[in-house]
Amino acid sequence: CKSVESARLWKQPCVRTRLADELEMYSAGLHVVLAHQQLTNAKTQITFQPSAHQIEASHYPETTVFATFNALEGHQTPAQGSIDPNLNTDFSLNDLHILDHENDDLPMKLEAYMKRIANVFIEREASHFMNVTLNTAQRLAIDDPLLGQALELWSVVQMLVDHNPRWTISERVNIDAQAGQGPTVNVPSYDLLVSQLNAAAEKKASTLCKEVLSVLERRLLARSASSKFDTFLIALIVLNCVEKSTWLFKSWEQDHFKARWPLDKIPNFYATQGEKLTNLLQMLLHMRQIIPKTYVNPEGIIATDVDATTKEYFNELQLNCEFVFQHTCLITF
Repeated sequence: CKSVESARLWKQPCVRTRLADELEMYSAGLHVVLAHQQLTNAKTQITFQPSAHQIEASHYPETTVFATFNALEGHQTPAQGSIDPNLNTDFSLNDLHILDHENDDLPMKLEAYMKRIANVFIEREASHFMNVTLNTAQRLAIDDPLLGQALELWSVVQMLVDHNPRWTISERVNIDAQAGQGPTVNVPSYDLLVSQLNAAAEKKASTLCKEVLSVLERRLLARSASSKFDTFLIALIVLNCVEKSTWLFKSWEQDHFKARWPLDKIPNFYATQGEKLTNLLQMLLHMRQIIPKTYVNPEGIIATDVDATTKEYFNELQLNCEFVFQHTCLITF
């Protein structure tokens, strides 16, 4: 880069890293390690065996969209010496359920569930900005596979980091009954099951993130003939995933969470990766002139005349210029 006499682009040191290598938020295996610790602890106290009932899980049970998994069950008994021998009462055993991850493909089943529930996630996305962005991406994903993968990544990250709504988990006792009609699992089982679901979601997020970032980088560096607007939307979706995940890692810096942190590197190591990736991605977007050129119309709304699709997108956003510049925004218009 130093040999370039008129460097119009290089206003910062050379970057030799790959986008996919810059982000370890999902490949670090935070939830995988946490799930392993919880399961190992449970298995040292309880003997599990195949359950006659499957486990059903959904974020929105009213949609009747569920993920169904094979399960193992065990029984928690009162600790030795805690039972009064003078009592004749029969003590109820506390059933404990976990997913049979050794004989069931959790990531595959979670992916199938994610594809069925993705429309609901997008429909109920609270952010107007992201709701418009995701809906626009859905319409264009038919002609751009990378957009489809970015949407898959967003859905998986939504499951992984957003706890509103929470998983609803129940046993499928009656095979002929409608999905989700069985008894809900108890609290100890719920915590273990959610931990396993998070681990499966994290594995899927790790794979998807590397694929999306690798293809996105090749597209940007190779002056791809792909639609600039599609690439712009992919970048927005990736940045939203990174933003959500950054806050997840930052939450681990709270005092009451620190004792449970399972990784060698501190939470801030992963939290700061979001800003680094954002800077690299923003540089590439500017270098290839991907970000649409905009102006402020007489009503104070950010608009564009680049093309009909981009114009419609900004018209749906209704971004107030004054509001945007009063708040921190990832995009430089």
